[in-house]
Parts: sequence; structure tokens; C-alpha cells
Amino acid sequence: MNANKKKAAVDKYTKLYATGVSVEELTKDIKADEKGYSDDEVAEIIEAITTPAIAPTNTGVAPAPADDPHTMKWFERHKAKPNFKYRVNEDTGAPERYLASIEKLSASPLSTTFIEQRQADELNAQLENSGEYYYPKA
Repeated sequence: MNANKKKAAVDKYTKLYATGVSVEELTKDIKADEKGYSDDEVAEIIEAITTPAIAPTNTGVAPAPADDPHTMKWFERHKAKPNFKYRVNEDTGAPERYLASIEKLSASPLSTTFIEQRQADELNAQLENSGEYYYPKA
């Protein structure tokens, strides 16, 4: 079925269905339409009308899952200092450095920004060079 033809039929008959007409009565009305819908087309229209749609958000885009790394969030940029510790690698026996903690040096944020979690992680990986760390805004 042509997408425009289907949309027009769905728009027309959704109003009728919203008045409380049963699916059987709706099917009879669609079959009796002057456009002469086939049985398959009638079934498509009925399915489109009776299948509940996902309500769009005010932007028209479905909300992203909370764990989606592309979800935009507020972050505060603070001056920070990495605290490293050393341990012996069990495989090679060589000492290796690891990040034990991050010390926040500024009480108030340098700035507040709206970025993706992925971007904040990339910027936080540069802590040793930049001296700045992005904390999620509370």
C-alpha cells in the first residue's frame, strides 16, 4: 500500500475509531469506502489504527536509555590532581603505575558544560596533562 494513501486512510479512520466504534464496524466502513481498499489494505489500516503508538517527547525523539553514552548530561569542570600508586606487575615483575584517586583542588567549578558522557570520559583521560576533571553535576 502506498504510504501516503495509508496515512490518509489512517488519519481519516482514527477519528472514527476514537468515537468508540468497534473494530468490526470500522472494518465494514473501510471496506465500503469509495477508494475500494483490498482486504490486505484494510488489515494494514486497522493494524495501524489499533496498535498503540509510542508517545513522542516534546522534541519528537524517543528518550535515550539512561546508560546510553550519547545522552547529553551536565558536568562541572574542576581543577584536580591525580594521585598515583605503584604496584608490581605479577606477569613481568616490573613496577607499574595506576590511578588510585583524584583529588579535587577547587571548591567551586571552573565552568559547567552540557556534553555526552563519552566526551567527559575522553577529557577525564587527559587529567594528568590538563589538570582538569569533569564531574557529573548533582
